[in-house]
Amino acid sequence: MSIPFSKALEVVIIGHLAAVILPIPQILHLVTAAKFLADSPLGVANVLVLNRKLELARNVKVLAKVVKREEAVAADVAKRQLGGLAAVVQGLGLGGLLPPTATTSSPVVPGSAPPAVSFTNVVASQSATQTPITPTVPISTVTNSSALCLDSSVTELQINSILNHGGPGTSVFLCPLAVILISNPILFTAVNQTITTLGMPVNDTRATIRIIGAIQSNAITGSCPECSNAALRNIQVDGSRPALGWIPGVTSALLEMGGSNSGHVIDNVHAYEPRGWSTAHLIEGTGNSCFGATFTNNQIGPAGNSPTGAQQQKREIGSYGVGEWSDGISLACKESYVAGNTITDATDGGIVIFGAPGSVVYDNIIVSNTRVLMGGINMVDWAPFAGSFNNTLVKDNFIFANTTMIKVGIALGTLVWGSIRNPAGYTYGGTVTGNAFSTGSSNTPGYFGYGLPVGGHYYGTVLNNSFKEASFGGAPSSTCTIPLPPTPGPLYIDPTSTGGGTLQPGYSNQHISFLICNAPTTVLSIFEFSSNVTSPN
Repeated sequence: MSIPFSKALEVVIIGHLAAVILPIPQILHLVTAAKFLADSPLGVANVLVLNRKLELARNVKVLAKVVKREEAVAADVAKRQLGGLAAVVQGLGLGGLLPPTATTSSPVVPGSAPPAVSFTNVVASQSATQTPITPTVPISTVTNSSALCLDSSVTELQINSILNHGGPGTSVFLCPLAVILISNPILFTAVNQTITTLGMPVNDTRATIRIIGAIQSNAITGSCPECSNAALRNIQVDGSRPALGWIPGVTSALLEMGGSNSGHVIDNVHAYEPRGWSTAHLIEGTGNSCFGATFTNNQIGPAGNSPTGAQQQKREIGSYGVGEWSDGISLACKESYVAGNTITDATDGGIVIFGAPGSVVYDNIIVSNTRVLMGGINMVDWAPFAGSFNNTLVKDNFIFANTTMIKVGIALGTLVWGSIRNPAGYTYGGTVTGNAFSTGSSNTPGYFGYGLPVGGHYYGTVLNNSFKEASFGGAPSSTCTIPLPPTPGPLYIDPTSTGGGTLQPGYSNQHISFLICNAPTTVLSIFEFSSNVTSPN
């Protein structure tokens, strides 16, 4: 039976052939890894990543947090780099499309271009009846590497063809600095597939995938049931909202991962300016079946626009209506790990946790610089886990209102975000501990509306969270309900809609309902609070 080979599939064939003819193909990639690590001024942490994070930080408070994180994760960088390179080696196909006996007449010399390949012979090795096709897929060789990558001339058509025909274990390598324009989503199709930039850079040399479709909001989807262990690594994804605009009512995020599968990895990805409701969505899957996603070391945002009418957009550019806000990360896949990410200028929730029982949200930085953010970390949604946040841990995150308002630092419970007082619709469970809240010290400092309010939530644990030079402000808008929200402040609890949990000291009783209705005004107070003592709620 003949196999219809597409032009894109020929790129896969070249990769497999290169792997077969090299006696030890891993050597070249391990040499590349060693060079990367040796060249880093920090030994194992890439200085360009640190520099980029510091540029985003814009304040000594965030600077201190970033430096601390870099020191903490430095020892793990080598492990992650080599793990990623293992995926690269796997993607070159140690076994696979070509039989083990495939050869060429010329050996591959490290640092040189691959030998000429006869596509006639390659295709004939698969099917004697298949007509050879002259390859036209733009591919490039990278200096000091024998591997092939896709350059800026490809689109989603070639990438999707590679993933579709390559099957399980296929890796797609994009060239560093490539800008790939897509009119439709890129789709993972099978288990253990990877999309990455060749060499796995962690700075702005990462390849960029950019949306250009007129009504397109989604760039990459990995939600198929067959797509367990899909990996998206070391790329940039541009949603193109400033150029193409917001799409009202759109249901797809810029990145749609998770779904009825498990084990997705999204690492060292810069995703920004989604045209829809979220930048990165980890889907719960049919019957809440998704589990075990890892979302680490990513740079997310800017994302969305706050309404101009409520003076929630610091930038004096254009006019923005209600509903144009977007999440940074939307987590609904249970037992997932979200850590080491920096979310800058999201406008709905920096990180929104849709229950996701058993998940850990750890050591993330959430910053508002130029756009008002409604919630730093949100734990307010009853669906899709019927209110359960059981065994969900939110720990050691840093929420920083630099020069604009964050309406709620961490929101716990349905009444923080809404006004329906129905115990059957309240959330429950989860632990929020060790998180820090702070505001900028510039001439136009940012501020919080509320720090860590609890309302419409049972059996939660809130411990050891701190406020350092945290300013508070805001005033009720026309969307607020009666009774109006309390005066802005750090720790409020609604005693009529909570219970059964453990709270740190410092909370005061208030009627809580739809706290995000408050609009920006001016700083009203500055608050500092640190506690290592607990008290029962």
